Amino acid sequence: ILEDDARIIRGTMPNGLSYYLVSNSSIKGFADFTFIQKNGVAMEDSSTKGMTYLMECMALTETHNFPDGAIFTFMDDMGLNRTDGLVIKAEDYYTTYSFQNVPVSKNASVTDSMLLAMFNMSSALIVNDRSVERGKNFLKNTYCAGQTLERRIKDSLARFYYAGTPLAPAPEKELFRLVDRYTAGDVEAFYRTRCRPDMQAIVIAGDIDAAAVESKIRALFQVIPKPD
Repeated sequence: ILEDDARIIRGTMPNGLSYYLVSNSSIKGFADFTFIQKNGVAMEDSSTKGMTYLMECMALTETHNFPDGAIFTFMDDMGLNRTDGLVIKAEDYYTTYSFQNVPVSKNASVTDSMLLAMFNMSSALIVNDRSVERGKNFLKNTYCAGQTLERRIKDSLARFYYAGTPLAPAPEKELFRLVDRYTAGDVEAFYRTRCRPDMQAIVIAGDIDAAAVESKIRALFQVIPKPD
């Protein structure tokens, strides 16, 4: 909940998508672009365990404008570091994708390009047999790469303290087994049910013309239908 602040432009579109735009000229020439999805491991049940992680990976590997992992080449073109330029946090109830320190003054199309990237993450996933398999493989690779000693200890403690609740993380082998069983139909059903505009938000903060960006958001994201 944000207090009233003249710097913040906020709104909710007819399809339910929310946005928060903060003009901060002290960050000269740069801005952060964040897409938030109200979807996390605590909201999964036995039939959707691991689906949140799979959606996260497919948002990077298989979208209509950025197929076959082209989002990473796009980041290179935008001048963003592949490691630090995009920070993804899969929390208990939310997943956030944050493009940080985007050089919005680089050229006039940077803001439009970043909005297109978030549009693809929000509502333009490609869901078919091939894309789902690619997402599964990407999940396994990134999950294993992130299993540091600190992460393993944290997960072990969470399994102990949250045993029997949705907050208990599945062991690695169990997670992979559950994800491997999902078909393209399973993924499509989850995606259409849970990845909806009324469960999503955009937050942009930095050296931006907030009113102009608001107009761009409304023009681009209005094509996403309101969920039934």
